[in-house]
Order: sequence, then C-alpha cells, then structure tokens
Amino acid sequence: MDQPSSSLRASTHPWITRLLSVLPPLLLLAGGGCGLIRAPAASLTPPMPVQAPLRKQVLQGYMPFGSIGWVNNEQVVFHGSPEGSKAEKKSLYVWDLDRKPRLLLLHSHNSCASQGTIHTAEVIGEGKFKPLKLSEPNFRPQTRISSPAPILSVFDPASCSWIATPKPLQDRKWEPLRKSEGFLDFGPRHGTAYLQVVEHITTDLKTRQDTGIRMEIPTLPRAEHATHDGSYLV
Repeated sequence: MDQPSSSLRASTHPWITRLLSVLPPLLLLAGGGCGLIRAPAASLTPPMPVQAPLRKQVLQGYMPFGSIGWVNNEQVVFHGSPEGSKAEKKSLYVWDLDRKPRLLLLHSHNSCASQGTIHTAEVIGEGKFKPLKLSEPNFRPQTRISSPAPILSVFDPASCSWIATPKPLQDRKWEPLRKSEGFLDFGPRHGTAYLQVVEHITTDLKTRQDTGIRMEIPTLPRAEHATHDGSYLV
C-alpha cells in the first residue's frame, strides 16, 4: 500500500488547476474503485516500483473485505478477518503500518473515516445495527446519532455524510468536492453514450467552469481527494 510521506507539504497552486490537469486516461470506474487504465500486458510483469517520497507497506495475515480508508497519514482502517478464520462476519481493524492490525469492533459494516474519526455500524442482531463512532487516538466506541438521508442525495466519503442534491444538479450525475470547493457535474442522469463535458460548479451554484475532462456519463462518479497536495483523482 502506498502513502504520501509526512514531509510533503501542500502545493501553493489552487486546487482547481490540478483538477484541470486530470485527463481522461486517468478514469477507471470498475467496482467502485479508481486508478490508472493500462494496456493489457503480453505477460506478467513485476509490481510497479514506488517512487520517492512514497513508501510501501505490506498487510500480512489478514484478509480485507470491502473498502480500505485512511484515518490519518499513518493509520488505515478496514473490514476483514485473520487469514484462515472461519468467522462469517467481518470485523473492523485499524492498521498503523508498523505493527499488526488492531481489532476495534467485532461484527460491523458500512464504515467511513473522516478527520480522524471512524463512522461505523455494529451488528447487534439479525437486521439490527447500532451506529457508532471511534475517534483517534484510542478509538473507543461511542454512540453516534444517525440521521436519515434526504430523498435526493449522494454520500460524501470526505465528511461521512449525505449531501442533499442541489436544485441545479437534480437529474444530473454529480459528485461533491470538499466543503467550500463546490461540485462536479458529469452530465444528465439519463444521457447519451457520447462524451460529456465535466464541469466544476462553485459552492454558491452560480458559476460553472469547464474542467477540460471529456468522458461518457459514469455509472458511479467519483472524485477522490488527496490530502497531501489538495488534488483530486476523477
């Protein structure tokens, strides 16, 4: 797993400049993930080397299931189980990269990490769940008040909350950026298969800007924020 070095500093360039530099070859919307599209190789090749200032750590002895998220620059949270375990339900672990993963919660699902806090749900019975939050550094479970999502909304993983669909974005495929940085509009929800202009909309919904990205309307639009330099991977 690659991560930014703690010595990196945020760039002084506006984030929108970095967003505009993202080109269509950076698009991959399969299984809810994102990454680089590469041409199929003729034969198996060694893993790509990690260039400085990135470094690589290997998770051993545990099988992760579902999403993996950063709690902070040093700790990763994931659902999974020890290799060889016959447990049928997933548990919540935090891994600080320098030691074995630490069990945080048995039988949980739907976890999300934001600003050093893990939002999750503990399975307490068949079809019954208890909303909890666990905050660094001790990650002790605390009761979390869960509000129902608005009828028209999208889930924002940066804040672990549901954001109501702004009126100009109804019937559109859209994705929220971080607070005060606006939204991305990918085109009409029931659009054609032709390439669409991906636009940035300011928080006040008054200004639209062409990002330079051209793509077919995605099934699951994503805009992943990189904290270390303020950029987005679309």
